[in-house]
Amino acid sequence: MSPLRGNLSTGLWWGIRYALAYSVIGIAVAVARGGVPASYGLTLLQLIGLYVAGGIVGGALTGLLLPLVRGQLSAALVGFVVALPIMFMFAASMDPEELGSAEVTLAWLLSAAFLGPVCGAGLWQVIHRD
Repeated sequence: MSPLRGNLSTGLWWGIRYALAYSVIGIAVAVARGGVPASYGLTLLQLIGLYVAGGIVGGALTGLLLPLVRGQLSAALVGFVVALPIMFMFAASMDPEELGSAEVTLAWLLSAAFLGPVCGAGLWQVIHRD
């Protein structure tokens, strides 16, 4: 298997795992609250679809950027880059009319800045456990 193919396979494997974990959490929260909050503007099925799409996009992007990861800091930076399109997808789906507004743009950028590095560094930590 070529290195690119192997990296894509690894990235997609982890992306699907993240999608599954977020879907389980989303379902649990929806059950506990009696549904997806109306402010999301999504049904539970749409939310799960976004998690799966985000996992596939994020996993593929992670696989492509995997050669740049040399340590936990670079994994956190790659995590931020990977989180950008995922958070944008969520912003576009949840509030399409306000997508270009400063408030929504700041929200998805800050979400990527917080979640991406945590996920990237956390994934690096899990893979490099002794």
